[in-house]
Amino acid sequence: MVATLDLLDGPLPEAGDRDWWRTVTDEEVAATSLDRWNLWCARDLPGSEEIDVEATAEQLNRAAAWAWHARAEYADRFHDDPAEFRHSTATWCAYVVLWGCQTRFGVKYRPEWRGAVEHDDSRKLFVNGVVSLPGKPALGGTCANVPLVYVAVARRLGYPLRVVRTFNHVWCRWDDPHGRTGFPPDVFNVEGTDGYGWPDDQHYR
Repeated sequence: MVATLDLLDGPLPEAGDRDWWRTVTDEEVAATSLDRWNLWCARDLPGSEEIDVEATAEQLNRAAAWAWHARAEYADRFHDDPAEFRHSTATWCAYVVLWGCQTRFGVKYRPEWRGAVEHDDSRKLFVNGVVSLPGKPALGGTCANVPLVYVAVARRLGYPLRVVRTFNHVWCRWDDPHGRTGFPPDVFNVEGTDGYGWPDDQHYR
């Protein structure tokens, strides 16, 4: 387990040329947090006029800091019912990220948008619709953008959370089969668009 927060906040190149996408390196990708990539893609789309990349990054930094301390502060919940969290400290840590985002940082699900999202507002599809900023509550979102917030927060903590998608759904997966992040080896799905859960692969098939 990491000992300190890993707050990835390197600036994205202000590249407007589509050829930049063909030449971007793995190092550039790895050095930039997911939220910055996502908001870079949302720029100039409808609803992107008030995007604040720095304020969004800072809010996710705060969410990561909260989750880092809460995993130990509220550990009694894990010890009282470890089966709820698959008897896994990794699952507990993933849960705390979801719990904090949903209850402390305003991440919410908009069920009325499910399956009927029109591309008329970037906030329905990108991170700028999910992350509440001071004085600017977020609209909420669906699986198109909510899981990305969890992954952006988790990666700040060094957690191996990834974005996974099927034809019509997006969710997260803890992907560390060899235990390279300090946790015991584990791979499991993290469903957090509406509440939380750990469905098996068959659920998504």
